[in-house]
Amino acid sequence: PRKIVYPLSADIKIKLKEIDQESYEKFISFLVKHPNGIAVFSASGDYDLTTPIIAKDYINSTRYV
Repeated sequence: PRKIVYPLSADIKIKLKEIDQESYEKFISFLVKHPNGIAVFSASGDYDLTTPIIAKDYINSTRYV
């Protein structure tokens, strides 16, 4: 990420609770389309999803959540 002028990066872990299929698909679509998101992965263990994000600065990083 630093080579493309994004010095901040984070791997966000997401745990879903009581979510229906339609809401799940909308949420995944939001994550995939977000300009700071790199990818969305299904996870096993304590979390359901993981998504790495990148940002130019702290202000831009907080727009993801």
